[in-house]
Amino acid sequence: MKGLTFSALVLAGGRSSRLGGVPKALLTREGSTLLSTVLAACEGAVTRVVVGPATLP
Repeated sequence: MKGLTFSALVLAGGRSSRLGGVPKALLTREGSTLLSTVLAACEGAVTRVVVGPATLP
């Protein structure tokens, strides 16, 4: 049996108005941003696409 082939689409948008404008994707927990944690969970994806504001590093 071959390995699973998949792609990942990560939605990293939103105004973060209740967080005082801090982008949710850049919130940190235990030294990692939310975005980096999600991307690590998508490791092995053939393609990873992040959709978010242009200001997101």
